[in-house]
Order: sequence, then structure tokens, then C-alpha cells
Amino acid sequence: YRPSNMTDQSTQTAWVEGVSGHGTGQRFFLEFEEPTVISWLDFINGYAKSHSAFKNNSRVETILVSDSAQNWQRVSLRDTTDWQSFPRNQGAPVQWIMFEIQSVYPGAKGADTAITEIRVR
Repeated sequence: YRPSNMTDQSTQTAWVEGVSGHGTGQRFFLEFEEPTVISWLDFINGYAKSHSAFKNNSRVETILVSDSAQNWQRVSLRDTTDWQSFPRNQGAPVQWIMFEIQSVYPGAKGADTAITEIRVR
């Protein structure tokens, strides 16, 4: 359930935060080889490989997004396996972007919180 699973373009894999509890406060970074302007953030929330994997694991409800240009925004994700897109009207090129789990939709069987895919564009 490594971080690279979020960028492998597969709904059969996911990143799972891997700490005790729901992972509230856990952070992960995307770093870029050169300064990059990010206009949109796209997510597939939860573990989307099957209906049971999605419902049994926790999903992100809100996530704090910040970047190397000191911009930040709070994103509220829907409890669905559909792609969700959010504008990022910051304009400044960034070296990295950080995501911090703020709250979750609890899973039916476990506290592990998953994200299937993240895409920046």
C-alpha cells in the first residue's frame, strides 16, 4: 500500500496510511523535478478496487493541501469511487505539494484510510 500506488493509474491499488487509527494528521508529499504549475487536483477516494474494499476501509472526508509557495486549501471529498476534481487557482509554480488527512469516513471493518489515485494537472 505504498505511496506510488496513488499515481500508478490503476484502480486495483491504493495508498493506505498504515498507522494506528484512521490516519488523521498523516501527511504525504508529491515532489516535482522542476517547478510546476498545478491548476487541478483529481482524486479517486478510498480503496476503489471493489465495493467491499471501498466500504470496509476508511475514506478521506477532508484533506488539507499546501505547497512550497505557501498556498493552502481544504478539500472536501465525496464518499464515492468516482473521479473528483478541484481547481487550484494559485498560479505560482511549486516544487512540492503536501496532503494532510483532516477527517475520514470510517470503514465498516477497519480503520485504515485509503486513496486509490491522485492526479495533478
